[in-house]
Amino acid sequence: MTVNASPEYIAAEKEYLFARTNEEKIACLEKMISFVPGHKGAENLRANLRARIAKLKKIQEEKRKKKSGGSRGVKRSGDAQITIIGFTNIGRSSLLAALTNATPKIAEFEYTTLHPEIGTFEYEGCKIQMIELPALTGDLERDSENLSIARTSDLILILVISNEDIDRIFEELKRVKISTPRFVIANKSDIYAKATRADLFISVKTGQNIERLKKEIFERLNILRIYTKEPGKKPSERPLVLKKRANIKTLAKHIREDFVDRFDFALIWGPSAKFPGQKFGIDHELKDRDAVEIHLKK
Repeated sequence: MTVNASPEYIAAEKEYLFARTNEEKIACLEKMISFVPGHKGAENLRANLRARIAKLKKIQEEKRKKKSGGSRGVKRSGDAQITIIGFTNIGRSSLLAALTNATPKIAEFEYTTLHPEIGTFEYEGCKIQMIELPALTGDLERDSENLSIARTSDLILILVISNEDIDRIFEELKRVKISTPRFVIANKSDIYAKATRADLFISVKTGQNIERLKKEIFERLNILRIYTKEPGKKPSERPLVLKKRANIKTLAKHIREDFVDRFDFALIWGPSAKFPGQKFGIDHELKDRDAVEIHLKK
């Protein structure tokens, strides 16, 4: 932040801090530039902001290039992305509707879902994007295209009704070389009891274990909710979401890259501190629900 920054600039910088996508970050940085003072002393700040925008746009372009060549790319949003896969008529669309705000087409006939269906749900302060992929067919070329989304997601929900389903889907994932963490869910457990190797048994129809499913999804994502704090103020209401084993350096870089070089110390309130406001260096490992106050060198 520049010296004598305007309230508008400070507000835009806070928006940037909680931006979840590169598009949102670019918009916030452009807004920050518009509020930078016009005098010569602010030239370095303007140059820094423009460099950050250029870097984000380069990342966007690289992602677009990776998605070319037939991949059915889905715009990532929220704090985590989960894909739902399985064979036809097994309840994938019903599960998506039960967990999220999505309203996919649900029917008794086979292969109702022709394109990825997207929904989101909030759990413990985190926004989780869920994508229902078209049913697996056993056709390697077709399934590979649909499963390309699962390759880059944070977790795959595998919906089954039998152990045979589990074996076939695991073999399919092996064929297309996808190693994304997986969570096997047996649906229709009120009718079937054949998927004895599933991690969790649910029934979308009766609501059995749906709330437990949300909890277990969250736990398997291995994420941390970190609240930032300014001196003399309460922690932020919305957390920043990082991967487990992240340290203060990870957080500082997430907020702003030059914070790593300018870092002096951090004060922490929460599980990783022995007492409120304990002082730590940049390599300290964070824990879920820590509130962190970063102090920079003057």
